[in-house]
Amino acid sequence: IISEEIRLRRIQFARQSTLAGSLKEVGMEEREIGKITHYYGHLSVGIIELSDTLKVGETIHIKGHSEDFTQGIDSMQVEHQSVSEAKAGDVIGIKFVQKVHPNDKVYKVIL
Repeated sequence: IISEEIRLRRIQFARQSTLAGSLKEVGMEEREIGKITHYYGHLSVGIIELSDTLKVGETIHIKGHSEDFTQGIDSMQVEHQSVSEAKAGDVIGIKFVQKVHPNDKVYKVIL
């Protein structure tokens, strides 16, 4: 059993990490859960078409041709309504810390 302090350190490291390999070094795995379909640069909001579930508080990893970063999910919207959880088939909007591009892959970081 991993103590809560170690788990929080792993989450913090994952959010700061820019390399997928670094996630594996700290014992984290990831699973593909969707792809970026659009990015609104003036809002820093990306649209994700989900193929699996995603909840507020989880961490995602974005990997594309020129992107490779992780970030936590602080909030998300479906049809302009805030939700705490989204399921496969939902199209969600998330504010990103970095620019993303259509067809970038979205992975859920599994602790």
